[in-house]
Amino acid sequence: MFIPQLAASGLGLLAQIPSMVNQFQVAKEQKKRAGELQTEAKNVKKREIRPEYMTALNEAELLAQSGMPTYGAAKANIDANSANALRSIREGGVNGVLAANAISAVLANQNKELTNLDATQGEFKLGNRKNAIQELKGVGAEQERLTQEQLDEKRKIMASAEALLQSSTANKQTALENVGSTVTGLGTALGKGISAGADIGTAKAKIGQNGYTTQDFENARRNTLFGTNATGGGANISAILASMTPEQQLAYLKTINRIQ
Repeated sequence: MFIPQLAASGLGLLAQIPSMVNQFQVAKEQKKRAGELQTEAKNVKKREIRPEYMTALNEAELLAQSGMPTYGAAKANIDANSANALRSIREGGVNGVLAANAISAVLANQNKELTNLDATQGEFKLGNRKNAIQELKGVGAEQERLTQEQLDEKRKIMASAEALLQSSTANKQTALENVGSTVTGLGTALGKGISAGADIGTAKAKIGQNGYTTQDFENARRNTLFGTNATGGGANISAILASMTPEQQLAYLKTINRIQ
């Protein structure tokens, strides 16, 4: 039977069960979400470098390999000028030492101009190669930035997952502690009810003995139910509950409270 001690204490404790069940459910969902975030973090992809970076690099490398665009035309012009000068010497009727000197001068000038042209070509290629190197460095820096961006995103997601795991652990621990407290309180409440019931039964059996009246019994019953006599008892129930794991205790409490 549900006597006032059990109704006031035990049922009050049972009313806490939905909250504990909710804490366990929240902890479970947080742990599940943390696992999903961990998987998400592992699958974070590095963003592709923007096309314009590779376009600029390819163009710079092509320029570095091809050299000065006007090189061929400039060389052909030098060769043509030299040929014209030599033809003029032959057609001018210059002979002997004068002709030899004139021809040497034309060839020397041609060689000088070609040397200067090649030097200009070299400088042009070097400049283009430097540009290509700068473009390559730019691509490398952008790739590094994208890698860091990927790592930062992974760390951000993993931090969220870790926070959820910590919260899940805290919620579960709190729920387990509440289960223990509720079981202990319920055992005490049940024990008080059992002890009170035994006291009332003993008092009732005294009616008619040694002048013990029905009013005496009623006074004893009231004192037991509402006074300070309903203490102790229920040791076996408390011991049984204490022997359970927190999960078993919660399942037992849910059964008592008819929670599906």
